Amino acid sequence: MANERSDSDWSLSDNDFDISQGSESDSVSEEYDVESDSDTDIGDYDHASVWTRAYPPEDISSGTKLVFTERHTGPISVPPRNSQPIQYLYLFLTDNVIDNIVKQTNKYAADVLATKTEWIASHKRSRFRRWNPVTEDKIKKYLGLNLLMGLIRVKDEREYWSTCRETRIPFFPETMSRDDFLLISRFFHVSDSSKVKPRGDPNFDPWHKIRPFLDSCNELFKKHYKPKETVSIDESMIGMRNRFAYIQYMPNKRHSRYGIKKFELCEADTGYVFHIDLYSGRDFYASGSEKGLSHTVVMSIMEKSRLLNKGYHLVTDNFYTKVPLAEALLENKTSLTGTIRINSKDCHKS
Repeated sequence: MANERSDSDWSLSDNDFDISQGSESDSVSEEYDVESDSDTDIGDYDHASVWTRAYPPEDISSGTKLVFTERHTGPISVPPRNSQPIQYLYLFLTDNVIDNIVKQTNKYAADVLATKTEWIASHKRSRFRRWNPVTEDKIKKYLGLNLLMGLIRVKDEREYWSTCRETRIPFFPETMSRDDFLLISRFFHVSDSSKVKPRGDPNFDPWHKIRPFLDSCNELFKKHYKPKETVSIDESMIGMRNRFAYIQYMPNKRHSRYGIKKFELCEADTGYVFHIDLYSGRDFYASGSEKGLSHTVVMSIMEKSRLLNKGYHLVTDNFYTKVPLAEALLENKTSLTGTIRINSKDCHKS
């Protein structure tokens, strides 16, 4: 036939194996059994040099195969299709959350103003004189303006209420006065400061100022969604450069290298955030643990998320992936997949 070639036509360059003659071609034929396979046409292969040895798959006994036991995964108790976006926001910003913000903000404002009575009396132009207790409606407006500020960026917060014809943004002064907004920002609270444990106390919480809101979010994340089999844990950053004890620097986070580090458990298919933990240093997060930070983070989040012993498949990067962690998860009927550092002490050299 016209497309048939002689053996001599298959001689490759000096850098490749010479299939037509020589000891190298014998070894290739012996290793890959090219000539003995009557169904294989050597013309189907472009280069002998790109061939690699294929090893048989690992023999995994049926006894170690985990079964995913969760059923009816996905959204739970959500608004009907074509609902307004605000309805989905209210799944997490519930009336209880708003009521708590109103209560704690008014309480904190009353406590602060009670200690500044004489100062306010001697400063007749003080903004504190115009304080009025907030309501549910006013807090919703305040939170809405904060969300809008993320879309409309200006150099100074007061510019949102600018009266300049060229730069004014009518929506802000029509929704809330500048003084009201700044006063709410001054007194905004979600927790009772009078119940805070002092630093050094065994029960001291570094995130006490936002703990009620964070706990509420984590519970509502679980209330309205059941994740599918594959989930992932990784860290992320809330970008900021404020004067704050727990600001972290992560050079590999290009979008924001400075800020508050948080650990998140997300569903792999949709990216839905199922649980959030804030990092406040090893002294608080992994204190007393002999397993190390990465092990403690994963086991703690999986336990808080109530996903252990259900056959879930966790995916992590090489910061978390360790043999002891895989063994601990397997004991809790959870499988682990992830990249691993070649210089890890748990990685056996071969």
